[in-house]
Amino acid sequence: MISKSELAREAKVSPITIARIEKNIPCRMETKKRFFGLRDLTFLIKTR
Repeated sequence: MISKSELAREAKVSPITIARIEKNIPCRMETKKRFFGLRDLTFLIKTR
């Protein structure tokens, strides 16, 4: 298990940004790419 602060450091974002991503609060696409790419995860972009 990795802490929020360690994850933020690796993704080069703030721990607050990690918390926002976890709560599904909107953030920049570049931030999401950095976060999900770090963990080898993918995400789906939905259009309304």
